[in-house]
Amino acid sequence: MDVNCLKSTEVEYEIKIRGVTPSGELDFKRKTLRGLLTQERGNRSFFTIVNPFVFSEDEKDARESLADLKQAINEVVVPVAASARKRICSRLTHLSGRIHRLNAENVDQRGIVVALTEELLILEADFEEKVKPPTSTPHDQQAFQFGMGDPQLSPISPRRFTTTVKPILPYKWGLSFTGSNSQESVISFLEKVESLRVSRGVSKHPKSL
Repeated sequence: MDVNCLKSTEVEYEIKIRGVTPSGELDFKRKTLRGLLTQERGNRSFFTIVNPFVFSEDEKDARESLADLKQAINEVVVPVAASARKRICSRLTHLSGRIHRLNAENVDQRGIVVALTEELLILEADFEEKVKPPTSTPHDQQAFQFGMGDPQLSPISPRRFTTTVKPILPYKWGLSFTGSNSQESVISFLEKVESLRVSRGVSKHPKSL
């Protein structure tokens, strides 16, 4: 939590719960709070954090901070600048602690604490989405690769390889007709040639190869 990112009322709250009465201008109050936090980090603090506020007063200030943060997050421009991120994160940290420390004494007040906590969590999620926009899932990436992510792209089809086999022409089949064989007529010889042509896929009018 960066003290310089907190508003005046938020700084005063952080000082008061540490048992010190805030005084002076805002810069002086921030220095006071910075000193208190430094002692806490160094395990040199003798102050116990106690909430001295009445519930109604504390709830009112917490709601004001919540509404102010909602507006600040809505106005954040993506990509989020480092300074804006630090400021909002510091204020979210402050507000989270404040809501957690609300002195709820009955069922109604505890219900208010739960409702405020839920609102804060929604704010946290909204801000996280702005800081880290959702990335595409592996499924989306795969869909895009196959043309489903862009209407101008078509699915990638596997390459088709074709091979060309040169047919053996009839004159290379080793057939001949001399007419000496009385058992075979010209017509039967031609029928034999036609049958071989069809079975070997040779055109009737083959191109020169």
